[in-house]
Amino acid sequence: MEYDEAKKIALKLNKTINACREFEKAYHFYEKTDEEIIGDFGVVILKSNGKAIDWITFIMDYHPEKTPVEIDF
Repeated sequence: MEYDEAKKIALKLNKTINACREFEKAYHFYEKTDEEIIGDFGVVILKSNGKAIDWITFIMDYHPEKTPVEIDF
């Protein structure tokens, strides 16, 4: 799953997202202001199959690395 395709899926699910972090196994799309991350921590799109999951499920089930890549939205 490439970034652009994942972004389209995430925007269909949550129109307020405006930032993205790339992890080894997924993209994490979320709403961000200049000072903080807002709301429910957005949408995670798995790279392997394009499935959307929530942030907490991603943390608990996939144990993401601590240094994701910030992607310009």
